[in-house]
Amino acid sequence: MAANGNASNYNGNLVTILKSDVTKRSNGLVYTYYQIKDGSSTFRIDARAVNQKALNINTSSLTTAQKNWLNSIVPAAAEVADSNGLYASVMVAQAILESSFGTSALAAAPYNNLFGIKASYSPYVSGYASFSTTEYVGNQYITVKASFNTYSSVTNSFYDYLYKMNHGVTWNTSLYHNVFRSVAGSYSQAAKNLVSDGYATDLTYGQN
Repeated sequence: MAANGNASNYNGNLVTILKSDVTKRSNGLVYTYYQIKDGSSTFRIDARAVNQKALNINTSSLTTAQKNWLNSIVPAAAEVADSNGLYASVMVAQAILESSFGTSALAAAPYNNLFGIKASYSPYVSGYASFSTTEYVGNQYITVKASFNTYSSVTNSFYDYLYKMNHGVTWNTSLYHNVFRSVAGSYSQAAKNLVSDGYATDLTYGQN
């Protein structure tokens, strides 16, 4: 693991992110860094070291725009997942699927909703917006209008995802608890559990 911002030497070890912060260097530029724990050692590392390579995401077939978008969201995914027992890779995969690599209107600023989370209470929500969406109802796909959560930042979208995993739905508050590392045991099982939990109405959800 690289310390003090040397992103090029990151060796891919599984680490725990303790906190994130920003610092202004002598050249006047502002950088985001993470304080991380790697085994028994604690380091500060430049956030640019936490990119898609750390999650073993194959980007060979992606466009430059898609790669840039991934680089922009992976640090937030890692921050939320590593500190709360989720799989960052699953979160990123869902964000890709739900937002079409950040190109959907709902995912773009000022809405910043990467997961298609519908209007519901959360301490991370900044407001609500109405969009057309496709649902699988009665053995057919239909287009309906629905209200969705909006966020002041992409990071808050990830934290609201965490909130949803922790609090489930009104009729089953523990519905998504089997997505956490301690229960699922692997990222692939976590993805399967999301499908069996009924996270989305799309029949192909979890197959990509």
